[in-house]
Amino acid sequence: MIVRDPSTVYMGTSTTKYSTAIPGKRITEMMEANPDAIAAVNAGAFFDNGTSDSSVGSYPLGLVVSNSKTVWESGQQPGLQGFAGFNDENILVVSQKNLTKKEAEALNIRDGCCFGPVLLMDGEVNLEAYNNNSGFNPRTAIGQRADGAVIFVCIDGRQVASPGGTYADIINIMVEFGAVNACNLDGGSSSLMYYNGEYINNCASVIGIRPVSTTFLVLPKEDDSNG
Repeated sequence: MIVRDPSTVYMGTSTTKYSTAIPGKRITEMMEANPDAIAAVNAGAFFDNGTSDSSVGSYPLGLVVSNSKTVWESGQQPGLQGFAGFNDENILVVSQKNLTKKEAEALNIRDGCCFGPVLLMDGEVNLEAYNNNSGFNPRTAIGQRADGAVIFVCIDGRQVASPGGTYADIINIMVEFGAVNACNLDGGSSSLMYYNGEYINNCASVIGIRPVSTTFLVLPKEDDSNG
């Protein structure tokens, strides 16, 4: 998915007050809570004990910034280090480590979350990620071209028709479409892309679509072509 205007991409959250007592939301529920949004992909890491318990997806792992406000800052961090978020000039900032609130504020981050690894930074391929024996899995990633357009990639996996992708596969796709910055987002059974009223890929979870705590949402904009 190419979103030509980066100002229309923002961080959606499952609640304004994260707690294990408040279940996470599936992307369809996120869209219902944000009726102006036309598209979404899953974003950062979240609590997941591998069950269908209501606490799954209830809170994020690592920093979450939405609408220039820190909505979550926790000591529990995702296993894969990294951060992807837009600053107040609508530039996608990627970091090879999980940012703190203070660091995000210094970078004027308006919307972002923690996950990794970084795939591209300032036009350079992260060779450590590229050469990583990451295996084939469902993948979600975010990138940005030099002209500001945002690139979302979502790869099906763990299915007969698609075993999945590696970090190298995502990097190759991002390079093909002109990304200069890109970061891996949460994958596996969480990897989903939603557009124009429907999921446009297949969920890999055997227990159904997983609740999440964050999504990158896309707002429509007059004279802007998203798709």
